[in-house]
Amino acid sequence: MPPLTLDQRVRLAAFNWLAAHRNAQGEVLPWSLLAKGFDWEGQRVPLLSQQGIFKPRLCELPLSIRTSPEGPYSDELRSDGTVRCGTPTAGPTASTGITLDSVARW
Repeated sequence: MPPLTLDQRVRLAAFNWLAAHRNAQGEVLPWSLLAKGFDWEGQRVPLLSQQGIFKPRLCELPLSIRTSPEGPYSDELRSDGTVRCGTPTAGPTASTGITLDSVARW
C-alpha cells in the first residue's frame, strides 16, 4: 500500500478529532470549536470557515463544504438524507466543481 498523501493524513486526523469531540460532547459541535480546529504537526487546521467550500492552507483539496438552499449552486437534499452538491461548469467558480469532483473520488 502506498504511503498516505498529506491530504489523506490531514483528513484522517480531522475524522479522529471529530470522533473524539463527538464522543465527549454529542452529535452537535459548536461552530467556534470547528472553526478553531485542531493542531496537526505544529499547524492549526480549522475544519471550516465562513466560505462554503473550505480548504485549509496545507491541503490541496477542500476539507469541508457548507451549503444553503439560497446558495449560488444547485445543491439539493435527497430523500435519503444526503446532499447533492451542484457544481458550476463554467465561469469564475468552475474550478470549485472540478475540485469537489476530486474530493469525491478520494
